[in-house]
Amino acid sequence: MHTVIKGTGTGNIIYLGLTVFVVGAVLLGNVNACGSIEFCKVTVFAILFGMSAIILLAFAVFTRGGYNSVGGAGPIGRFMFQPVTTGKMLWVPIGVIAVVATSYAVTFWDYSYASFVGIFFSGIIMFIAFLQTNSIIVPIVIHGLYNSIVTVLREGIGNLFDGFTPNVGLGGISLTESTKFWFEIALQNTLVAPSEELFKLFGVAVFVAILKGSYSNPGLRVWTAGVIAVLIWTVLHLIQSG
Repeated sequence: MHTVIKGTGTGNIIYLGLTVFVVGAVLLGNVNACGSIEFCKVTVFAILFGMSAIILLAFAVFTRGGYNSVGGAGPIGRFMFQPVTTGKMLWVPIGVIAVVATSYAVTFWDYSYASFVGIFFSGIIMFIAFLQTNSIIVPIVIHGLYNSIVTVLREGIGNLFDGFTPNVGLGGISLTESTKFWFEIALQNTLVAPSEELFKLFGVAVFVAILKGSYSNPGLRVWTAGVIAVLIWTVLHLIQSG
């Protein structure tokens, strides 16, 4: 006789979650082969956003019961989607300054892996800001503002930072007209930054489940999950920037 087990198996959602990493790598690795690179990059970011959101929603639904649900992590909503307050938003300027300083510093490194180091530590900075606020909006705003700054610098504004053009997840829109320039800024803040930050936190959720960590008491396992998620994001970031 078939026995129905109450609760949800961690492996089911973990498997579905890991497919997002593979799909993301394949899509980003072949985006330059697309007839319209601009359209394809925007589409890829939209796909990553949608897939990450769906898996995170699945985690949120199946962790409502607490520790005995998926991954034993506890409610994911309280970990990632707490209300934004004035105090939490103070982490935005701190994060932007830290990310800009990190990205600028690595431009002086004459090493092939300098871009990798800059992107990775920028991701860690945004993850720290997230852990201090438990609100996904904070790293999204930091990420969007940073990408906007880089977009402006790439247009030749800010000679003080001449040569400072680190990789960002640009949608690939040609910035030859004022309208396209502002569209690119909007794209960075409404699609690129949200999709990348949601993707990273989706990765955190997957690896917290694998490591059987707890959102209620973030410790080494949550930190480990965060580092792994940022590392994967860094690799995919370099793929799509290549």
